[in-house]
Amino acid sequence: MTSVNNITLPGNITTPPLPPLETLLPPGALSYILLVLLGALLATWGLYFIRLVSSIVLAGILGYFAWKYGYEVMGDTNIAIILLILGVIIGLYVGYLAFRFTVSAILAYVIARFLTQDINQALALLCGFTPLIYIVTKLVRLVLPVILTGSGLYMIYSGLSSLQIDIVMTLVISGIMGAVGFYNQYRRRIYI
Repeated sequence: MTSVNNITLPGNITTPPLPPLETLLPPGALSYILLVLLGALLATWGLYFIRLVSSIVLAGILGYFAWKYGYEVMGDTNIAIILLILGVIIGLYVGYLAFRFTVSAILAYVIARFLTQDINQALALLCGFTPLIYIVTKLVRLVLPVILTGSGLYMIYSGLSSLQIDIVMTLVISGIMGAVGFYNQYRRRIYI
């Protein structure tokens, strides 16, 4: 009996030692695999993913404002924590159900905070930009699945080609994911 790599083989069979996994994969392979997985998620369920992310962002913003101004007004940490929890719950609920409004409000908030640091001017800009962005998002609602699927396919192609997978296999996988993603996102009809 011969022992190779802690495996006992009958007779005189010898096997070369297995190469370490790091030598089989290119450097940074884990990040490329993660890029492929995120691309597949974005290509197939991009609308759901964007909807979930926007509701989480709105929940964070509302929770922060509820906690900050609740503590400033009430002066009690317990009430501020309760307001924080209520703000997060309301933000998750409204963010998921009113997706277009959520995206419009978040983008308007980012623009307003970029333009001014004064809270009163920021609120005025927020009230002005939110309806404008809401109208613009209605115009791009049919194009959004194409943008999300295309972005996901680019991530898949970049990740697979960085993993040094054959170009034909990369194109076949990207094509299949593109067809599945495009069909899935337009079939669901969950637009902003």
